Amino acid sequence: MTAELLPMTLREIRNEAFPRKIEILLNEHPEKFCAKESVHCSQTEMERYLVFGGLPGICFQRTSALRQSRFRDHINTILSRDLRLIVQTTLDTVTLRNLLVTLAKKQGEPIQWSNLCRSTRISRKTLPAILSAFEALFLIRWVSSHKTTKPVTYYFEDQGLASYLTGYQPGSLQPGDLTRFIYANFRAFFYYDLNYPAQVFEYRTRGGACVPLVFQTEKTTLGILPIIEKEATRSAILSANSFLDSDAFGKNKRLAIAHTGDETKVLAKNLISLPWQKLI
Repeated sequence: MTAELLPMTLREIRNEAFPRKIEILLNEHPEKFCAKESVHCSQTEMERYLVFGGLPGICFQRTSALRQSRFRDHINTILSRDLRLIVQTTLDTVTLRNLLVTLAKKQGEPIQWSNLCRSTRISRKTLPAILSAFEALFLIRWVSSHKTTKPVTYYFEDQGLASYLTGYQPGSLQPGDLTRFIYANFRAFFYYDLNYPAQVFEYRTRGGACVPLVFQTEKTTLGILPIIEKEATRSAILSANSFLDSDAFGKNKRLAIAHTGDETKVLAKNLISLPWQKLI
């Protein structure tokens, strides 16, 4: 048996135990979550985590220049040496780095193979092999949908590395930033807690409904829908209801709409709207 060591979560960096609030979301009525849980994370801490990431040799470097240098060396080593031990390719490191940058900007979005080939100038035949090597090197993690076992999107294993590649700057919160932050911190809980082994999916329909993070355990499926509005929007509630009413992932489903406001509301017995900070 082999075990992966994922990048550290915000809780681990702060030397805190994994929160039990995820268990409450999975097992108890939302009213109990409202009564028990308080905010344990600020937007500043979230943005700092997205910049620093969770790689132990990098995330504790306080000097920006040194941290940037470590990220650069890490990528160069992977692209110039490690990658070529896994896949035979004539692509140069500039082309491969451009691919990584493009992927970092699009994580969590459905893969459009033709657009990705065109923007990176990598053939459709070569691209899947390179992406598989990226996964083997713990750069990205594939995510499947409820409709197919084939991967439809991906997330970077370390969000600090993704931020380095995109030039992310704190201060202007985007929906994708909130989603990737929650993904990085939730996935580690489900991976390390042997009581709740889970698979990660996304839920997306042709009608536009989307729940980007779906954690399916043996007994319960938990959907997380991050939004940057200060309360649950009509669009978010429609996506939530589409997910909860669908046949996907069985009948025992719950969903949390994570917004940027202050109020927590129980919208149904299996649907809660809450500040995203209460999840971490």
